[in-house]
Amino acid sequence: MRNILTTLLAVVAGAGLAHAIDVTLCDQVVPAGQIGDVQNDLDCQSNAFAAAVHLEQNARLRLNGHRIIGPKGGANVIDIPLSGRIEGPGEIAGAADSAFGSCVSADGSMLRIDGGDDGIDIHGCNAGVVAVNGKAQLTDVRLHDNVGPGAFAPRLTATDVSSTDNGAQGLNSDKLKATNVIASRNRLFGLGGKRVLVLGGTLADNGRFGISTLDGRVTAKSVTITGSGEVGVLGGGKTKIMLKDSTVTGTGPGTGTFPPNTDVYAAVKRPTVVHTVCGKSAGGPAGTWDVCQND
Repeated sequence: MRNILTTLLAVVAGAGLAHAIDVTLCDQVVPAGQIGDVQNDLDCQSNAFAAAVHLEQNARLRLNGHRIIGPKGGANVIDIPLSGRIEGPGEIAGAADSAFGSCVSADGSMLRIDGGDDGIDIHGCNAGVVAVNGKAQLTDVRLHDNVGPGAFAPRLTATDVSSTDNGAQGLNSDKLKATNVIASRNRLFGLGGKRVLVLGGTLADNGRFGISTLDGRVTAKSVTITGSGEVGVLGGGKTKIMLKDSTVTGTGPGTGTFPPNTDVYAAVKRPTVVHTVCGKSAGGPAGTWDVCQND
């Protein structure tokens, strides 16, 4: 009887283990619930319209320090029709002369990317990371030099993430929580969405806005925002802005849409500024909120 019970327990325990397969070729599929171990660098530029790697539902891809270069056509580098997970360290990049697809694209409810201690470098695509319908969790990820956004998802949690030198936004989400992030030199804005929560970070030299929310809420604690082209923290509509233990300075003259050198702009509601250094605020019936040093 004891041997029978031991065998049954082993079967039950084994049923929950994901099977690992070697990923060695372009256009390879990691089946649902299984683990794909990348064994070598993959240069898939000649694949035209086929993704470098496909992850089926709840599959996991372990990069193991390797580099994956995507196709020259319109496909994504890593294509995830439903939910999946990618683990680093490693690199995911677009082809040298093409930036049509996303480096990572998922259509399911959850996308997780964890770079580990050495991180994952994601760059050179139309978009770095896109979660079309669900939530994305990014940890220890570097996003840079993508044509569009560094990362977009309806719900996005970013921890120890940098998003720099992208052609549009750094991180963009309807509901964004960013902890210890860097979002710099992005052409449009560093961080943006309807509800933006930032807990520690540096946002420098973004083309128009450091943080942009057209109608929602911005909460920023222990954040340094410098050198924004037009507005440091933008709150359109009835956006509520709360800044604590932060610095918003050095905003440029802009294009004339907003008053020049506006560090904090709130269209309707007075921003809450606590232990925060800012040079100039704008908005409201008086044209300024009298919350910054030079108002």
